[in-house]
Amino acid sequence: RLMSFVDSAEPGVKVEAVRSLRAGALPRRDEALLRLAADASNPAALRAEAVAGLTGDDPESRRLLLKLSSEADPTLRHEAIRSLRGVSLSPDERDRIARAGEGDPETAALLALAPASPTGATATAPPEPLSEWLAQLDGPANPAAGERVFFHPKGPGCYRCHRVAGRGGDVGPDLTTTAAALTRERLIESVTNPDKEIAPQFVPWLVARKDGTVFTGVLLDESATGEQTYGDATGARIVVPPGQVDDRRPQTTSIMPAGLARQMTPQEFRDLAAFLRGLGPSR
Repeated sequence: RLMSFVDSAEPGVKVEAVRSLRAGALPRRDEALLRLAADASNPAALRAEAVAGLTGDDPESRRLLLKLSSEADPTLRHEAIRSLRGVSLSPDERDRIARAGEGDPETAALLALAPASPTGATATAPPEPLSEWLAQLDGPANPAAGERVFFHPKGPGCYRCHRVAGRGGDVGPDLTTTAAALTRERLIESVTNPDKEIAPQFVPWLVARKDGTVFTGVLLDESATGEQTYGDATGARIVVPPGQVDDRRPQTTSIMPAGLARQMTPQEFRDLAAFLRGLGPSR
């Protein structure tokens, strides 16, 4: 049924089918995403949605991502380079991509981040002043590109903990309406300095279990029998059986990893903020 939606003549249905394929683990998933991403008759925006689901870990997807990263179309080029994060590129491959994006600062900025996947990385530098971030993020933004940044597995990983329009995790606040209610300044600060203000229901707990293991997570649920469910910084759920908590203490730092803003190019952050600011009840 999902594959029939991928081949639908209705663009909106097609896009949602690609997004659902990207998020799942169906047997024909990679085959379908590769076909959609490679088909030049598809709109660039649809191909970019498919590209966001490719990892570059296998020879076929790596080949296609390298080809698309040298495309003239910046939408496809940027998305392909983003998907190559964590994939080792030879000097020749990097030069070829750089030549294709000559005169495009975003290609250079994405290439600078390409060697390492930002997911799960932690920065130890102190937060930069909000005024500096706001100045850096001035300029035109693309909300559609920001949506792909939000849900991209090799982007900042927002979707692992946050939900938008029913898609994503529930370790952090549902951003479908929350994000649009924030001022631009407060939204940027929530990413660049997540420890400044933590809502009570999202305070992380340092939990020590009776088996000697320790973890940090947000309490998501506690059953009448005493079973507790926590969510960690990757969006994973940790279930602790009744009576197995030896000690737990609230933390003053957010579950949101530090330095997420530095793991995006300024344009990615700009696009992400535009996407989140555009959310609302009508979505």
